[in-house]
Amino acid sequence: MNRFPILVISILLLTAASSFAQSLSGRIIDYHGEAVPFATVYINELRHGTTANIKGEYLINLDPGSYTFFFQSLGFSPTIKNITIGDQDISMDITLSIQYYVIPEVRVTSTGEDPAYAIMRKAIGLAPYYLNQVDHYKAEVYIKGSFIVRKIPKMVQRQLEVNEENIKTGEAYIIESINEIEFNAPNTYSQKIIAQQSTLPDAGNTDVSPMDVVKASFYEPVLADVAISPLAPNAFAHYKYKYEGSTPQGKYVINKISVIPRRRSQQVFYGTIYIIEGQWCLHSLDLSNDNLAGSINIRQVYTPVQDDIWMPVSHKFDVKVSIIGVKGDGEYG
Repeated sequence: MNRFPILVISILLLTAASSFAQSLSGRIIDYHGEAVPFATVYINELRHGTTANIKGEYLINLDPGSYTFFFQSLGFSPTIKNITIGDQDISMDITLSIQYYVIPEVRVTSTGEDPAYAIMRKAIGLAPYYLNQVDHYKAEVYIKGSFIVRKIPKMVQRQLEVNEENIKTGEAYIIESINEIEFNAPNTYSQKIIAQQSTLPDAGNTDVSPMDVVKASFYEPVLADVAISPLAPNAFAHYKYKYEGSTPQGKYVINKISVIPRRRSQQVFYGTIYIIEGQWCLHSLDLSNDNLAGSINIRQVYTPVQDDIWMPVSHKFDVKVSIIGVKGDGEYG
């Protein structure tokens, strides 16, 4: 996090594949046939999954059997498929439909208070519970992203050359790694690097560790020691909320809430969060933060990995850097 913008990760739940496994592959697209990048593929029976790449392509190896697949991405209705894996590879493209939210009449309160506040009171009250809900997990964390420097002042460029860091404007640099992460409550993490590569100069010193992102949670009051979560105990002092409607999703109802800062600063987020009715936990989020180094957009998708335990399984960060004259864009998934 010191060298370049926050790395973005996609948490892929550990996939067990034997030498007899067959593959399911294809593209995840929208109604217009355009790719849905970084969509999540989750297998209910195995509690395993994967994430599509930037082209919407996915691939997962499975032993023969019948499985329930959930294909989902932020802003789209999930598609559920029951698929039987036999002794042949299967190719299957998936089309996701746009998710529409409606405001039911029962949400119009007699007091004139926006219904979002009642939802957020419950979500904020339960945030400490969801922060400490899981005692243990193991997952593979896959990072892949690119960073392009748009502008480098001559003085900074000369200093980079002195340090033999030959970073060029307009050239895309790639960072990629696969890590195995294990967590034990209350706050013990272990990390094993399986593989990593980078095209950045001095790549041997490039930090592609996912730990800063893995440890961060919007159930915490403050993220990265800077920005106040919309679920913080004091969130009402920093945010206003607006109810944007709800939509059914299987046995769940998802509420869409706009997050509006009372005052713009680098300590707040703005955007949208999605809260599950009844459980009052996060379903997904699309939040941005503007700070002294530039701006960052964070998109997360959560999945019920076990018995209504919802965890983030897909992350996407878009970063724009503007500091001491250096300008650049980063995209990670």
